[in-house]
Amino acid sequence: MKKILLSALTVFTIMAQAANPFFGTYKTPHQTVPFDKIKLSHYEPAFKKAIEENQKEIDAIVNQRSMPTFENTIEALDRSGQMLNRVASAFFALLSAESNDEMMEISQRVQPLSLIHISEPTRQAEISYAVFCLKKKKNKKTTTNSTYTTKSKKTTIH
Repeated sequence: MKKILLSALTVFTIMAQAANPFFGTYKTPHQTVPFDKIKLSHYEPAFKKAIEENQKEIDAIVNQRSMPTFENTIEALDRSGQMLNRVASAFFALLSAESNDEMMEISQRVQPLSLIHISEPTRQAEISYAVFCLKKKKNKKTTTNSTYTTKSKKTTIH
């Protein structure tokens, strides 16, 4: 009985995800937001999944073994969070253009999550220190070595 219930729940979850336009590529000209396919019930799950995906991307940047560079730190952070940007852009554009009580309630629930998440990378010591070292390196004409130790590894910035 448990297997049947678990299988049914898995199938339902997959179907629900497949129906959410944010969980795939947009099948519209120029990949524009398919507002006609988006339901209000799609936004919260999309925000949650986008935050989870973006956190995985940030964790990969933080946990990389190679020496921090502009490309593998700053540019990687800049490229991360594409799904979160898509969901937030669509939601907040619609919220400002065509708001209603249900959208305001969704906004009250997702805004704190997204704001906390967006500010989180700058509070991570590894990224903050890598950015600091990269700025310092850019401002110096001579090469110096700087070593720091995090919880899991020792890193040298050249």
